[in-house]
Amino acid sequence: MTAEPRLLHEIIERAALRCPQHAAFRCRDELLTYGNLLARSRQLANLLLDIGVKPGDRVGIFAGKTIELPVAVFGILAAGAAYVPLDPSAPVSRIESMISDCGIRVLVSEPNRLRSLRQLEVELTAVIGLEEAADLQSRCIGWKDVYALSADLPSVTADSDSLAYVIYTSGSTGKPKGIMHTHSSAMAFARAAAVTYGLSGEDRLSNFPPLHFDQSIFDFFSGPLAGASTVLITEDVMRFPANLADLIERARLTVWYSVPMPLTRMLLDGVLEGRDLSSVRWILYGGEAYPPKYLRELLRLFPSATISNVYGPAETNQCTYFNFSRPDEVDDCGVPIGPPWKWAKAKVVDPDHVRGPAVREGELLVHSPTMMTGYWGGRFPEVFVDIVEHGGVCRYYRTGDLVRVDDDGCLFFLGRRDRMIKSRGQRVELDEVESVLNGLDQVSEVAVFTSSGDDGSLEIHAAAIPTDDSVTIRSIALSLRSLLPPAAIPVQIRLVESFPRTTSGKIDRAALSRS
Repeated sequence: MTAEPRLLHEIIERAALRCPQHAAFRCRDELLTYGNLLARSRQLANLLLDIGVKPGDRVGIFAGKTIELPVAVFGILAAGAAYVPLDPSAPVSRIESMISDCGIRVLVSEPNRLRSLRQLEVELTAVIGLEEAADLQSRCIGWKDVYALSADLPSVTADSDSLAYVIYTSGSTGKPKGIMHTHSSAMAFARAAAVTYGLSGEDRLSNFPPLHFDQSIFDFFSGPLAGASTVLITEDVMRFPANLADLIERARLTVWYSVPMPLTRMLLDGVLEGRDLSSVRWILYGGEAYPPKYLRELLRLFPSATISNVYGPAETNQCTYFNFSRPDEVDDCGVPIGPPWKWAKAKVVDPDHVRGPAVREGELLVHSPTMMTGYWGGRFPEVFVDIVEHGGVCRYYRTGDLVRVDDDGCLFFLGRRDRMIKSRGQRVELDEVESVLNGLDQVSEVAVFTSSGDDGSLEIHAAAIPTDDSVTIRSIALSLRSLLPPAAIPVQIRLVESFPRTTSGKIDRAALSRS
């Protein structure tokens, strides 16, 4: 195959023809070449077809970072099915909910998940990646049996509009929402990102995010599209900043993409100092705001790197970015998320009049070929808005994010529509309060959230990790008096040693509000 791939699994078919011996994925001391990955994924695809998986079916992946993870992804796609990554650390009840909701009958898993698998009260046809387990009702098929099958190209029917994956994200109703992406939308993102960041076969990408987090799409599809190598970062490395810094240096990583958390931890622990980090040419971060004080320090420690603030909900994949190359380019007044990249269109509108004229400050709407088709089960159709443009109708996704656009068309993130509250009769944006707190020298990281007061009104609360033992709640509160209006000052500030986090590394503000 020499033509441009249309389907995601065709990415590795082309790579295997061009460079079969080149490393596609590495995990600990194990390596998968593109030739190996192609053969093994086809073997898995043939097994899935043999046990009754049909094009359009959903197959769950319930596993951590192992060398079989990319085999699972590309094997499921090659069978014409869609993969559904399940958070291995999620409660069993949540896993059951997603399996039932998405109609999953086959799982790809690993022995480390056997305890959770035993607790699942769902009907499964088969679990792949496990040797026979007498106490599981499902048929178990080990990788040894998978790799004994034919590696011939499976005969399946799929096109670019076929469902490729469903990623579940937390819903405002408390029930997870399944974001549906097709081969077309994921391929559009893979191509756009590979071009934007100049990926090539010489690159070595970091796969920090778990598979159930949308940032992983960059590592699993943009990297292979360019023939790059991707290093799967396992939990034992992710947990310790020194191990992460050592991996960056030892593996000679060239492109890093993650939420800010691991970058902040490496900075605060001082584990990046004195290392040879010259291989890193690009650092991408997204998912949360990154305090300017840390961004400047990161630019100092990675002088060979461009650092990009990347923006895009999982529903659209990436749609904007803003680059920095020197510390003096970072302004304390705010880090832009950038203008829309050339593959996306953006509109800033009044949240209450989305079909009205564009405004300078309001809700961000996005149209892009990288956009999801919708939520599994047809839920929440109101997230789309059709707008007449240039004689036709263009469908936009309502991000729920509030932004400001400057004279040059550059966007600045202001916060979430659902994070704007009324406090003491005044409108307060919680993300703005958080940004001001993050700018204080007394704190290394902060989270702002709400709690119900005695009268039922919403009160602003904050939790902060102090920079040293001399920092007090009073000193923080005094600093805020000159920076925020009275209605925006938290009624309670508590000092903590660490934050609860989601499995993607974001601060879990819901857990903080309950504690």
